[in-house]
Amino acid sequence: MKRQADLWTLRKFQQASHSHLNGAQSVLEKYTTPPRNKPALMPATAVYLTHVALECGMKARLLRKTGCNTVSEFCKKQPILYGKLFHSKIGHDINELSVGVNVQSLYRTDGKTWKNDTCWKRIIKRERPYTLRYGAEAVTVTVANEEITRVSELLDVLFLGIR
Repeated sequence: MKRQADLWTLRKFQQASHSHLNGAQSVLEKYTTPPRNKPALMPATAVYLTHVALECGMKARLLRKTGCNTVSEFCKKQPILYGKLFHSKIGHDINELSVGVNVQSLYRTDGKTWKNDTCWKRIIKRERPYTLRYGAEAVTVTVANEEITRVSELLDVLFLGIR
């Protein structure tokens, strides 16, 4: 029987990334106005799925960067980083993952570095994904669309050379 880490492959992270991003887009397409007396969580749900898509995309890129096809191969090559990014809550922290993947060297937006981009600052907030998961962060449709677009652009760059 295969270990769970053997089942987590670069390709599966890439597929999961695309699936979650498509799910985020679908959630927003179906959203019009919040039902009466219920919170407007649909945009936050879309952003949560976008966060998961980016997390999966960054993990795929990290595997590629280290020449690994599976998480178990990564564990053998980088045991400390494996524990940090695959077996702790740090593995959900986009800021931490972006350092491991070296996002700043991969992508620039509007001629600015990621550090100066307001959309990126929202995406990498340490409280995420928890504020989104539990409905504690209010998100507008405009912000959700902006983050979906930004993450889609970043995934295109992260997946260069992986296809």
